[in-house]
Amino acid sequence: MALAGVLVLISAASAQGSRRWGVQPAGNVPDAFCHSCGGPPQVSQQDAGLMRAAHVGIVRIYLSWPGIQPSEHGAYDWGPIDQAVGNLASRGISALPVLFGSPSYVASNPVRPPVRSKKARSEWKAFVRAAVNRYGRGGTYWKSPLLYKSQFPLRAAKPVKDWQIWNEENLPRYLASKKPVRDYGRLLKLSHQAIKKADHRAKVILGGMPGYSKVHSWTFLKHLYRVHGVKRSFDAGALHPYAPSQHLVAFQVNRYRHVMRRHHDAHTPIWFTEFAWGSGHPDGGINKGLKGQARNLKKSFRMFVRERHRWHLKRVIWYDWIDPPSRGECGGNSFCDTAGLLFSNYTQKPAYHAFKRFAGSH
Repeated sequence: MALAGVLVLISAASAQGSRRWGVQPAGNVPDAFCHSCGGPPQVSQQDAGLMRAAHVGIVRIYLSWPGIQPSEHGAYDWGPIDQAVGNLASRGISALPVLFGSPSYVASNPVRPPVRSKKARSEWKAFVRAAVNRYGRGGTYWKSPLLYKSQFPLRAAKPVKDWQIWNEENLPRYLASKKPVRDYGRLLKLSHQAIKKADHRAKVILGGMPGYSKVHSWTFLKHLYRVHGVKRSFDAGALHPYAPSQHLVAFQVNRYRHVMRRHHDAHTPIWFTEFAWGSGHPDGGINKGLKGQARNLKKSFRMFVRERHRWHLKRVIWYDWIDPPSRGECGGNSFCDTAGLLFSNYTQKPAYHAFKRFAGSH
């Protein structure tokens, strides 16, 4: 029996994908107008199996604080997160948690960062520590005989090593603040303190920012560097470099990278924690049609590999894994209704096969 267990563990480890290529699951999109700031991640065994077959190495999931601890002094409800993290780990896939959202007892708006009061800051740090202590190295989810070991007794643990702080902080719909740079900087420093105290080897990832918004990602980053002590509070930058052409994708990455170099931070890597093309009817933007989605995926990924050393690019996460069951779930962004590698009924798109071939060979 011991030998069989070892063989299963070796098999799971050898079949896992490169952590360079990842996806984000369905049903886990933050919504500035809902109370939970994004539903729990939906990663079934079917999803995890198809992800493994496509050589997915990392999956980005939201840990919505309002959803996990909706009432003050209430217990944390980790159940849906356990299921997602466990299903992924059982297939040799890592999770990238996004720590996000403020419950009503610390902020009147779920996307207002919890930094304005001593109580809010303390509660946020407690939530962050609890998450790391559960899913990080030596975390209770992996060690307890009643949790991961009970559900997947012969599968290797995949402790979380990277933690992303918030999402698209340069957009008001995801960070409601009169002084967003200052407040995000404070949130980042608080998070860094809490994460490193629980796991000093863990990596802290900046919230991913789209380049082409009212406040460009590179402009927000330039001002963020001016916050005292912030440069020591993250281990990787992050971008959501959506654009209607490959040239414009590269342009915004180069601008972001330029800011990092100007602030003597060229050694720090970057992640693309969201990136995609839609399979909807070509609209001159990010929707490229069914075959065009696959074609643009291949062209983009080739560019990412070609430029990975110059950009110091470490991870690319496709947004998203599967189309939502109904349209209009993405806040009016038509491309994300069709950006999945799978249709909502799990039929594989040409882009799924393109992703699989590319991730399997790079």
